[in-house]
Amino acid sequence: MDTETNDPFAKAYDEKVRPLMNKIDEARRYLSPNRDRITFPNVVVVGDQSSGKSSLLEALSLVELPKGTGIVTRCPLVLRLRNSKERKVYRLYDDNQKTLLDEENLNMSQYIEQETRKLAGNQKNIVHELIELQIEDHRVRDLTVVDLPGIAHNPVADQPSNIHEQTTNLIHQYIQPEGSLILCVFPANVDVAVAEALSLARNVDPEGKRTIGVITKTDLAPDQDMLIAQLLMNRRDVLHLKLGFIAVRNRSSDEKISLQDARNREKEFFSQHSAASAVDQKKVL
Repeated sequence: MDTETNDPFAKAYDEKVRPLMNKIDEARRYLSPNRDRITFPNVVVVGDQSSGKSSLLEALSLVELPKGTGIVTRCPLVLRLRNSKERKVYRLYDDNQKTLLDEENLNMSQYIEQETRKLAGNQKNIVHELIELQIEDHRVRDLTVVDLPGIAHNPVADQPSNIHEQTTNLIHQYIQPEGSLILCVFPANVDVAVAEALSLARNVDPEGKRTIGVITKTDLAPDQDMLIAQLLMNRRDVLHLKLGFIAVRNRSSDEKISLQDARNREKEFFSQHSAASAVDQKKVL
């Protein structure tokens, strides 16, 4: 997403919001969330395993992320997005150090997997130590997004017996602060009424003031009328979110196409979707 200088919103953002973001970044350089127990404004992404979280984050950050079945994310992954004319990706550390990563010669997905193993080991447990990247690009807005392990309901293979408790406790830690905007991610072929991510959000945000429902895998929706009802917030049995629902159609782990091609295909998909004529276009694109 380009931020053109003749865009009134972009101008207002640069004049009023960007200075505040710079102040927050300055505070981050001296205060570590892990060490100092300080919370900063974040967008926290929550969902079940294989809910489409990683594909959503790829679309937001323009960084290739690990994807697959089971628990792929085993520690918090913080993506600090900063609008900049030149694209750069840094690894950030607690000691106020950062390292420029060579994207051309580095497989980012494999790099994140390797760094995760350094923190969490080769087992399938969850750790609270985080990996933090800063992505500078002219196509992103200034956001700090936190990806958390997907909610695991039953332990499989070598996962610990309390894996559900581990994942939900970590999620609660990140979504509880009032400064956290919660993105509840669930696929279109799952009834939002039984989505545990939404239940966890309701516990800390009972009025739905800082929770957004994100419907992924919309091409798999078995009931198009239900999808439209959720976008319009007509489901009386679901938490009424003040910020509403949006729908996306990102690439899956099996689709070998670029992020830009995935974005173009998403636009085409929704231009022909029954929801497109029933709801605000901002909710489906």
